[in-house]
Parts: sequence; structure tokens; C-alpha cells
Amino acid sequence: MKRQLSKRIIALIATFTMVFAAGNVVLATESEEEELVTRLYTELLGREGSEEEVAYWSGVARSGNVSGTQLVMYFLESEEFLSRGISDTDFVSALYTGILGREGGESEIGYWNDFLQNGTSRFYVVSGILRSSEFGSICAACNMEQGNYESTRLSDTHLNVSAFVARLYKNCLGRRYDRDGLNYWLSELLNKKKGGLEVARGFFTSDEFIGMDLIDEQFVTVCYETLLGRRPELDGLRYWVSQLGSKAKTRNEVLELFCTLPEFRGLCDEYGIFYSTEQIRDQYPEACAVLDKVGWDIRKAYDWSVGITYVRSDTDISLGTRNLAHNGFTTRKGNCYVYAATFYEMTKAMGYDSHQIVGYVKNRNGGLSPHSWVEIDMEGTTYVFDPEFEQTKDGRDGWKFKYGRSGTWMYADYKRVN
Repeated sequence: MKRQLSKRIIALIATFTMVFAAGNVVLATESEEEELVTRLYTELLGREGSEEEVAYWSGVARSGNVSGTQLVMYFLESEEFLSRGISDTDFVSALYTGILGREGGESEIGYWNDFLQNGTSRFYVVSGILRSSEFGSICAACNMEQGNYESTRLSDTHLNVSAFVARLYKNCLGRRYDRDGLNYWLSELLNKKKGGLEVARGFFTSDEFIGMDLIDEQFVTVCYETLLGRRPELDGLRYWVSQLGSKAKTRNEVLELFCTLPEFRGLCDEYGIFYSTEQIRDQYPEACAVLDKVGWDIRKAYDWSVGITYVRSDTDISLGTRNLAHNGFTTRKGNCYVYAATFYEMTKAMGYDSHQIVGYVKNRNGGLSPHSWVEIDMEGTTYVFDPEFEQTKDGRDGWKFKYGRSGTWMYADYKRVN
């Protein structure tokens, strides 16, 4: 992209060139496409686009082959833009002036800055602005489709988890997160390799935190603010400082005690993360091993259970959910009780309020046959998941339905066994 005529000169030429036709003077104005492209150069790339550059991209816009979103993303994903070292505030301001053609208000800039402070990438902000009706109006004026853009970065698709990690950087280490570090902890949490407890330990026992060389009062205050989400009360602060000062407790012991408090567990719940995956992996080791392979996703877990080979047998719930699940995980064969037990354990490992169910279903002879499936309480509703039904009944769907749905079995005399 060559730098030639300045924006001011281009604008003057486009706006005030006199065209004499039939003795009349007509003022030729800059097109909507040229105005947008010119802004993208000056506000996003920080320089004036050359006459050739503006003409080229204006032609691309007029071609009808790209949407407004695609046009903007050509600029935002260019090495020239990505190499600019501007602050978050300047970045958001540039999006408003470059894409929307106006200054962003103080509340608007602050709104998006809050997301950036909480770990989302800059492209999350981009997606929000490109989806706006205001940008849609600009695209309409340019005779372009608006298009759509969604950031698929981990921090942008898991906002709560990202915010949990970002606050650990801020409250524990006293600094803004770095992107590589944020992504590492996000991956650990999302892949269920660590829970909130293990991640908090990682921050408090890091060389960086230890190197801060805090005095006892500062250490306890950081524990309160990071793990409980509040400032310490005076009596509590004095108690913990005295415990450390008298050597009755070590800092690691104080950390562990703070992490066992209901307030920290509640903080983990608030951000939608597991309190501790150590407990989950101890309780459901085989389920976790499968989830590590297929992904910690309820649909993937369900599909895995559907893929069990059906074997007719007399095995029933008397064997116990744990033993039934073990048989399924080790052989990937079994009857309905095995199907339900494996899916139950995987959903429990993922934190769902799930239950293995035993009961009966109506058979083709009009009688009742024993059967087992899974209920999960979600979004204030109880849903049925029946992987064995889907496996053995061609073309039938046993995924997430309510009792009585057409095309499913008629369930009767059922109860939860856990």
C-alpha cells in the first residue's frame, strides 16, 4: 500500500472538482464507498491511503462480491494493522471513527474497555461493532451486504471463564493479564485439567507472586480480594496475620483454608467453573479419561455412549452405577443400564445435575420392559437423555427431550437411583 496523496487533498479533489456540462457547473462528491475506505486507512492503519489504494478498495466495495464486514476485516486482519501498538482505548476509538465514522461516546468506549480488561480479545469488540445496526446502515448506503463476523477465540467464546482468569492476574499479581498466560489458564480450565482451586494455587505459588515479597498483612489482603472477592474485615485480617506471625500457620496453609470457604466456592460457581477437578478426576477417573479424548462437551459425551455396542444381558441396576459404567468404559459393550451409567458419569464429571433412572417402557406386546436412561435438570427443566434408545432404534432421537414427546418410548414407574 503506497502512500501518495493526503486525505485532505483526495477529499478536496473529490468534493470540489468542477465538471462543466452543457454550460452548467456540477460538484462531484466523494462516494459512500470512498468515504468508508478512506476512513479505514486513516483511522485503522493510521495513514492516508494512496489514490490508487482508495480507488482499488472502493471498486472492491462496489463489486458486490464482498460484504461490509469482509471489507473491514481485510484491514483489521492485515499485518499493517496487527503490528500497530495502540492502547485498548485508542483501539476502540479507532473502530468508532474508522468503521462508524463518528467519535465513540465515553460510555461506549468504557463499555468495550471493560470487556478487554476482563480478557476478551480485541476481535470480540470488532464483532460487536460489525453486527450493529449502525454499521448496517453504512453498508446499505454503500449498497453492500452487512455480513457477519464472530470471533472464535477461546477468550471470546467463554467470557465468564476468561473474566475469572483476568481477575486473578489483577487481584493476585497486581497486573493486567498477558495473552499467552490467559490462554494457557483458559485451556486448563476449559479442558477440565484444572479447576478454580488448582488455578488459584498456581497463581499464589508462582515465582512471580512469591517474588513480590509481600508482608503478612498484604498477603492476607490479597487472599481476601482474590479468593473471596472482598476487602478483609479488621478482625479477620488481624486473626490471619497473627496466625502467620506466630508461625501457627504457613502461607500455603492459609491459602488452602481460604480456598475451602463457601465464598470461594461461590465465586467459582459465579464464573461457571469447577471448584476442583482433582475431586472430579478422583471420583470419575474413567469418565474423565473418555472426555479428555472426545472433548468436555455434553453432546460428544452422549454420542460416545450412543456408540456402545448393544449386548442383551440380565445385568441391571443391582450391580451399581459405578460398576455398570466401568463395564461400559472398559468394554464399550452392554445393555441400557450400561449406556445410561456411562453417560451419567460423564455428565456428572462435567458438573451437570444428572441422575440415572430405572423404570419401564411399553413394549410392542403392550406390556412393560425394564429400562434405564438419564435425567438432567437444566435451565429449570428436567430433560431425558436415552442413548440406548437412539442406538437400538434406527432413526430415533434420544437426545434432550421432555417426557411424552412423540416418537419416544412411553416411560412408566421410573425413579432416580442417584
